Amino acid sequence: MGIVMLIISGLIIVGLGYGTLHFVGITEENRHLFLLMVLAWGIQGASEELLVRGYMFQELREKASVSLALMLSSSYFAILHLGNQGITIISFINIILAGLFFALYYWQQGDIWGACGFHSAWNFTQGNLLGLPVSGLSLGGGSIMHLQFKAGNEFITGGVFGVEGSSICTAILLIGIGVLYLLLYKQGEIGNIKNIR
Repeated sequence: MGIVMLIISGLIIVGLGYGTLHFVGITEENRHLFLLMVLAWGIQGASEELLVRGYMFQELREKASVSLALMLSSSYFAILHLGNQGITIISFINIILAGLFFALYYWQQGDIWGACGFHSAWNFTQGNLLGLPVSGLSLGGGSIMHLQFKAGNEFITGGVFGVEGSSICTAILLIGIGVLYLLLYKQGEIGNIKNIR
């Protein structure tokens, strides 16, 4: 699902004429590094999810309220990215929305490992599938495709921060949050005064 969301974001940017997508493929030279990056994203995504959603969100949810847990854990997640290159107001908001999305996903699924996998796939798609910076960080490792942005359209493309800094990503995240909210509502998790305050 993380792969699909980011590919849709990238294709919309290309479709609007703000970027071009080229197939690059994995060369013999960077094949091993590419595979190492799959493992690295798995560790990185899991560590952030275990800390922010598995521990912080869960503790706040049990000791205070779901609404406070969602707000504080998502804001803290965004604060962790403040030092990244190219951060803007929209990219900061998008990281909060991504944190909110991951928390709702974890809540709806009831499994932190699903959120870990989603987060890792999200980062892998940006860095090693589309060849973009991941939250402003360019870590290399080879990429299957290369999405090239046109200069001067950072509101649409996200610029040096990558897709996570774009208004397209904002829209995709809001749709995802809305879908998860509806699923939680149907499950009876939202709407119960004991579950959300």
